[in-house]
Amino acid sequence: MRQFAKLIAIPKQLTISILGLFLVFTQPVFAGVDKGIDVRKVQTMLTELCFKPGPVDGAWGKRTERAAAEFFDKHFDGYDGQFGDSEFAKLNQFNIGNLRDLSFGVKTLKRCKVEKPKKSYKRGGASLKNNKVTIYKGWSIPSYVKPDPNLATLRHYFKKEFHLTRDPQIGKYRVKPKGNHESFKTGLEANKFLNKQMSETGLLSYLYYENGKIVYDAKSPKDRLGDLYDDKTLWLSNSVGKSIVSYVTGHAICEGYIAGINAKLDDWPLIKNTLYHDQYLVDLLNMNAGDNKYIDDNTGMIGTGRWMNTHNIKTFAERELKASKAISKRSRKHHYNGLVTNLIMNYVVHKSDYDFQGLMNRVFQDKVKIQHNVTFQKNLFARTDEGNIISSKPVSDRSGNAQYSFNATRFDYLRIGKAMLDDWQNNTCVGQYLKKLSKNKIPQKRFMERSKGYRFSSKSYAGQFHMDYVGLEGRNIFVMDGYGGQLLMVDFDKSRILAISAVHDYYDWLNLALNLMKNGRLK
Repeated sequence: MRQFAKLIAIPKQLTISILGLFLVFTQPVFAGVDKGIDVRKVQTMLTELCFKPGPVDGAWGKRTERAAAEFFDKHFDGYDGQFGDSEFAKLNQFNIGNLRDLSFGVKTLKRCKVEKPKKSYKRGGASLKNNKVTIYKGWSIPSYVKPDPNLATLRHYFKKEFHLTRDPQIGKYRVKPKGNHESFKTGLEANKFLNKQMSETGLLSYLYYENGKIVYDAKSPKDRLGDLYDDKTLWLSNSVGKSIVSYVTGHAICEGYIAGINAKLDDWPLIKNTLYHDQYLVDLLNMNAGDNKYIDDNTGMIGTGRWMNTHNIKTFAERELKASKAISKRSRKHHYNGLVTNLIMNYVVHKSDYDFQGLMNRVFQDKVKIQHNVTFQKNLFARTDEGNIISSKPVSDRSGNAQYSFNATRFDYLRIGKAMLDDWQNNTCVGQYLKKLSKNKIPQKRFMERSKGYRFSSKSYAGQFHMDYVGLEGRNIFVMDGYGGQLLMVDFDKSRILAISAVHDYYDWLNLALNLMKNGRLK
């Protein structure tokens, strides 16, 4: 046997060569991912879309490669085996197709749950025993979902929302600061209840201003969300942006672009063959345009399900709204929806002779005196009915592509409220516009839900602002409320402003918002 072994002995150098070839040919052929790609994020998105990349572990292996190929074979023109920035953008835009007020509303795809490894870890001293990320149907965490989302889930959705502010395929009207911002005076008061809320809920920022000074200033702790969010972080407004559109509209009126709130929309060819043509601007501002048969704020355009924030006005006018007829004035009631806000915004773009950027600069640079960038969103490309971007079909501003989705930093939201307060109290032209909105307010259905802190108890609607909450009836308080708990409240009589930013709305709205505006202080 030894002699036979000698006969078949392999020289050492040849052994090394064979071993080298073996290692070369047994290396994974699935490492086709460019440097810098966030593999964990790719795996998370693929899992959400019900492909199966395996565990979310950051390793680009055979299962991740197969899932990527299946995704591109199904939704694009195949896959060349290398995952780079272009592939990441395509995957990400596909996810963005499910936007609903940047939260909810278009036809949704099937969504699957992403589970992180069952590993306990600590973040800044805060133990996270349950670190599974729950992925919900739709874009954002559902309102008032039970059980409350855990910290890992809140962090996941924060990053998901924040990514939109940097997505190159989402267009923006961007206003940069001029360096003329003014810092707020402070007379800060500590509050244990507020600190507890900040450490246990989805709150990001809480700012309360009264009579020239900030009284409460709180941010999510560093071991919760504070390592992701700071004073420079742009955060979404959701439907607070509707009210900001109205505020910009007041400036358009005061600069002479529009005659006033009783002007008729009879000079915009884009909507000529729709129910909105020849209507009074105030009826659109009050969401009293008689469009109930055509748009639903939860499901989108009736008949097609297309979502108002992912398509331009022109496509709606040519399809769902073609030859549409409004409900008679006598039969109308307040009908809340985002389409009419986008229509108002694009009418302002049209009336400003498509110099909306200039108008925004004057509002936010010269009046509000922002410290950081603020943005409104606009669609750069056409989309499929499901909301997927068609990058080969760009759209122009003249097609009505602007939308009310707004982003600002925490103190700049407070500055917007302060600018409104100053306009009202100094009776400026824009202040008179706000007062006319209040005078022309209409009834809206109120919901007396104690479990939600009476958050939806406003009984009046005044030109994109909620008014007359339970216990606040008859007071000149404008409320700007957005999905996920975003909030801006301005009390013109008592010089109070409350600005809240959040990842989710499971905080104590009754005490942090309603009772605060009643009493002037937290309990």
